[in-house]
Amino acid sequence: MGTLSARTTWGLRAAIGAMLLAVGAAAGVSAMRSGDAKPGIASHGNIFQSGAMVGWASGARIAAHDRSVVEFDQIAHARQLAQQNEFEYGGVRMRISQVKQVDYLPAGNGAAGGGTGRPDKTLVRVTAKIQPSR
Repeated sequence: MGTLSARTTWGLRAAIGAMLLAVGAAAGVSAMRSGDAKPGIASHGNIFQSGAMVGWASGARIAAHDRSVVEFDQIAHARQLAQQNEFEYGGVRMRISQVKQVDYLPAGNGAAGGGTGRPDKTLVRVTAKIQPSR
């Protein structure tokens, strides 16, 4: 093998340095984007508030227009859910911003409403805003 000239060595070093900078920049941008990403949301599951289960959500999805908003088709068995307070769904804290409709099931009809004196309720077409981490 022959020896490399000083000019060739300098050019090779410059090319390697440029590639390392490009890879580092790409990794940095990827890390910043992953920090902004919101977690995935299960389509159905339990709703918790103050450590207690206060509802069952179905049809949950992250809104296409705003990744900090979750839309639910409905939240059933929600008679104990305080709509003005934060709740947790899928490990994510959020707060209800809009409910399109509330359906009531009279107390005593079915296991969910029996014995409490309060009617059970289902929240229909619910929009919730993901709360920032503390």
